[in-house]
Amino acid sequence: NVGGWNLLFPKGYISDSTPSLLFGVLMFILPSSSPVSFFNRGNRTVSYCKITPILAWRHIHEKMPWSLYLLLGGGYALARAATDSGLSIWLGDQLLVFRHLNHWVILLIICYIITFATEITSNTAIATLMMPILSQMAISLRLSPLFLMFPAAITTSFAF
Repeated sequence: NVGGWNLLFPKGYISDSTPSLLFGVLMFILPSSSPVSFFNRGNRTVSYCKITPILAWRHIHEKMPWSLYLLLGGGYALARAATDSGLSIWLGDQLLVFRHLNHWVILLIICYIITFATEITSNTAIATLMMPILSQMAISLRLSPLFLMFPAAITTSFAF
């Protein structure tokens, strides 16, 4: 067992996003250049200037594509809600209407549905939403889930 700084905290307190959030906050605190006072400790005649952080909220507000983050966040929330509510299991069972078709035809239909869906929603949101549905559908059809999920994941990239 290799330890690290996460051993300082209770189990489950630290997740994968914790270091990125920590460094994101540090970008607002750390100076963009070395302060003059670090180099001229003995010289009292040095004038001090304002220390600017690496990242200012003004830059974030002007440069970040907030609509993209809302679209992705909404997609993740929609996928999580579909999984937690049981909607993905229900939809997977409803797609069993295609069970009498050849498995390759089912795959083709699913890929077309996903391709058209990515034209109006984000690719990540569709992939996050469809993977549990396709997994449940494949299990119900007694297929390997990868048979449906792998082509569907590639298909989400087809929208331009």
